[in-house]
Amino acid sequence: MVTRAAGRPLAFLLSIALLAVTAGAAAGATTPFPQDFSFDERGVRADAYWQTCEEPDTEGVTRCVTISASLFDGRQHNRDPEFGHVNNAFSYLCVHRMEDAYAEDFGPVGEPISEGGCLLHPDITVDGLDLVEVSTNLDLVQEVCVVVDPETGETICEPGASRTVSVDLTLTGTGELVTDRWVSNGTSIVDGVRCHMRSASAGTGRDASASIQVGEEDPGASQFAFLSDGRTRMAQRCAG
Repeated sequence: MVTRAAGRPLAFLLSIALLAVTAGAAAGATTPFPQDFSFDERGVRADAYWQTCEEPDTEGVTRCVTISASLFDGRQHNRDPEFGHVNNAFSYLCVHRMEDAYAEDFGPVGEPISEGGCLLHPDITVDGLDLVEVSTNLDLVQEVCVVVDPETGETICEPGASRTVSVDLTLTGTGELVTDRWVSNGTSIVDGVRCHMRSASAGTGRDASASIQVGEEDPGASQFAFLSDGRTRMAQRCAG
C-alpha cells in the first residue's frame, strides 16, 4: 500500500472558520441577495483526513480512497431572514468518501466516485482538546456528475444511490496548544446595494491523531487531524 502525498490544510484558522464560511454561502443560496444576517458559533471542532492508495497495476494506474470527517459540538446563534432566529445547542458529523484513479504519465483516469453525508446532533463525547469520540450510523449519498458541455466543461451533479454505514471516529490531541485570533472586514456592492461583512475568529487548537471506521472500512492512521475550541462570528449588513 502506498500513500499519495496531500497538501496539509491551513490548520487552525481555516478549521475554526470553515463552518462560518459554509453557513454564509448556504444563506446566500437560499435567500435573495443582498441580505442582512449574523452567525455566531462557539464550541469544539474536529477535522481529519485519510488517504490510502494501492500499488500501481500492470497499466500503471494507481487507485486511491480518500476519507475526510468533520464534527462540531457546541452552540450556534444565528439570525437569518430565511430561517429566523436560532440560539441553541448544535452538533453535527460530516463524512466524505471518494475513490479515484490516476496514471503517473497521464493524470486522472475515469470519473471519481464520490459520496458523503451529514448527521445533526449525533452523540459526541468531548474531553476538552484531549479526546473527541463519536459512534453513530450515517447515510452516505453518492454524487453523480455528468458533463453537459465538453467544450466548457460544464457539469451537472445530482444525488445518486445511498447507503447507511456505521461510523466510529476518535481524535486524540497530540500537539502543543496554540491560541490565535483574526478579524476581517470587507465591503461589496451588488445591484447598487452596499453590504459590509465582518468576520472574526478566536480560540485554541492543537494537532491530533485520528482513527475512523466507515462500515467495514478502516483506512488506518490519519494524514491530518486537528482539534480546536473557539468562537467564530460573521455578520453582514446591507444598505440601499
